[in-house]
Amino acid sequence: MANQQRTPQQWQQIINQQENSGLTISVFCKQRSITLSGFYLWRKRLTTPDVETSTSSPAPSSDNTQDWISFPQNQVPASPQWQIELSLPNGVILRMNQH
Repeated sequence: MANQQRTPQQWQQIINQQENSGLTISVFCKQRSITLSGFYLWRKRLTTPDVETSTSSPAPSSDNTQDWISFPQNQVPASPQWQIELSLPNGVILRMNQH
């Protein structure tokens, strides 16, 4: 089923079924028309422990606005150069930079 919305509980059942099936993840997902990326994403979400936030951290804003932090001008880098590398689960690496 394309673009089927599943609950976390449904994904947990799917992950458990794959583990008990004896099939590889690739074969299991292909048989059930589940994307590999969706399977791996949900398996990671469901097996990674939640990161606890510190009690000293500010609570998220309820109105979904960004809290901005102002820095004195002398703390701003002299050059607006930056470089970012993003590694995606499918092996694609996206590199961006400004010099």
